[in-house]
Amino acid sequence: MSTQSCQIRLRSVTRILLFLLSIFIGSSAAWADIDDNLHPHHHKRLGEPDPGPPVMIGYSDGSVRLWDGFDHYIVQIKGSEWGSAVAQIVNWNNNQIVALANGAVEQWDGFQWKELRKGPLFLAIPDAGKGGTYAAPVNSVHLNVIEGQLVESISANYTYRDNVGVPYGGSGSEIDFWKDGNWTTAQDSANSHGYVYVLNQPLDAIEYVISQIIYDANTKITYVAYGDGRIRSWNDIFTSSYQWVHSNNGWYAQITQMAIYKSNLIAALDNGAVELWNGQGWSVPLSPTSHAVNQLAEYDGDLIIGLATGAVQEWSGYSWTELHNDGWSAPVTQLTLYNGKLIVGLGKYGAVEQYDGVFNWTELHGNSWGSPVTQITSNGSLIVGLANGSVEQWDGNQWIELQGSLGTNAVTQLIVR
Repeated sequence: MSTQSCQIRLRSVTRILLFLLSIFIGSSAAWADIDDNLHPHHHKRLGEPDPGPPVMIGYSDGSVRLWDGFDHYIVQIKGSEWGSAVAQIVNWNNNQIVALANGAVEQWDGFQWKELRKGPLFLAIPDAGKGGTYAAPVNSVHLNVIEGQLVESISANYTYRDNVGVPYGGSGSEIDFWKDGNWTTAQDSANSHGYVYVLNQPLDAIEYVISQIIYDANTKITYVAYGDGRIRSWNDIFTSSYQWVHSNNGWYAQITQMAIYKSNLIAALDNGAVELWNGQGWSVPLSPTSHAVNQLAEYDGDLIIGLATGAVQEWSGYSWTELHNDGWSAPVTQLTLYNGKLIVGLGKYGAVEQYDGVFNWTELHGNSWGSPVTQITSNGSLIVGLANGSVEQWDGNQWIELQGSLGTNAVTQLIVR
């Protein structure tokens, strides 16, 4: 064979190898794109800031989306097949745990979903009208991580009238923790009650609905608030029995928020009262309002409350100061801190306000979104979720829309992974 023939054949083989290599490279790029869509990675581009951690977003239709913390797009990792709203998301053992409003619990490990608790769940509550029990569907859940263990509370209630119009009602709840692949009910946490429903005492129907759970990591005490204003505590939610912190319904108001503030338990009520438990007794820090307290936060060492009227008040430990009146004409729906500043998210049209200190406010966003703020979190940027499903990012200089409107499909949870 001549040298020329060998060279021609070598060139032909080389072309074939290059062609196959180009196919392989293209295929690899395609698979990389697919992998990026399913499991987003951070890709830093020249001149752009370092990415923040990913953010998981839960919606009222039960769908879940994921933002990688950098690119300006959001990937859906679960549709609405669960058929129940996302009630809460927590980080646990490098996974994300999603609790649905019907009591179901799902786990995301970064690649796939695993069902930890199948829903919908029901609680058997005494039926004071017909006798026996009423199978009430779970309609309120709280998800916590306590001492490294996953804890879910489930609550249910019912009301109905008999054939002559007599109203009956009842409620029940329990607190369960995930251990060794099973759910175990915490000691003395399962309670229920049914009775003739008194029309002028509507909280009777949610007596045992759990409204708030908070864990104090310093004292290792778990506080549980119920629908009629009572509060129990467990020194060890997994082994001990409860104690009453507030044992009667003398407040007879719903507890809207609880927080640990300077080693004290703060309970905020829907009648505007703010109660302080110091471990021995209750005191009222000069309740500043008769309007519902929607949000609690700690800012610069002081307690901040956001009201249903839109007003913002500050408790220094000695007195209340009004940081903003009700001039925004929209309820406070979110309070958080961002870059050392207090951030207020509002209902109605979705404005976002920043408190700069000494009674100075900066409007980060006006009313043009036209939808209430439902969630705010921060992964280095400020992330805002709206009632119309939109997700907006504030990078310190401008707003970037990560997700457009989804109509009535509201953002119910935002959590940094």
